[in-house]
Amino acid sequence: MLPFLQSSGIVEEVSRKEVLRHWIRLEACEEPEQNIAETDDERDLLEILVDQADGASHHLWNPEPVAWYRCRLSESQLRNLRVIESPDGIGWDALTEDESVISAAQTIAQETVPPKATAAVDLTKVREKAREYPTNSVERIILVTPQTLASPRIVDGNHRATAVALSLLSGVRYDPVEAYLGIAPRSQCNIISHLRWKIRYIFGGQM
Repeated sequence: MLPFLQSSGIVEEVSRKEVLRHWIRLEACEEPEQNIAETDDERDLLEILVDQADGASHHLWNPEPVAWYRCRLSESQLRNLRVIESPDGIGWDALTEDESVISAAQTIAQETVPPKATAAVDLTKVREKAREYPTNSVERIILVTPQTLASPRIVDGNHRATAVALSLLSGVRYDPVEAYLGIAPRSQCNIISHLRWKIRYIFGGQM
């Protein structure tokens, strides 16, 4: 088992279907037209997610094996999560020097956000969620990682994770956040992160 999971709380292996349903439900908050209760077929769920997420999640569900786990993040783990990868220093990459969530939160707290970040980052959304934490629970973040010692990278939930980190900077006590962690081949993780950012940027969405 990866060291990251060994130091996490409530580690439980889950099905890909559970992660699909969770992600679809989150996407449906903005477009509540699709009823996923009508299907239990994984292929149908995948089609729904690809449609709702502008195709951004397609490479998560290829034939290569991905083991999925539900875990509870420690404060240190949350702070060190890596934001979604973006090219040319645009989007989330523009907020952080070391790719970490806490670095992105520090940039927002210091109000030194570069214009290139706003292509994919909704600063109002982050600040609103930070004010609501921990009164309002945080939906599980979706992470992927290769089998290395590097911190996992966020695929969905960059705004949620950064909002929590922003709250921590203001002195709010950490209330554990849960996540789904997918362990995938290194090449697949890179493709997932890069394509999800690129597609969302093109279609004007945010992560």
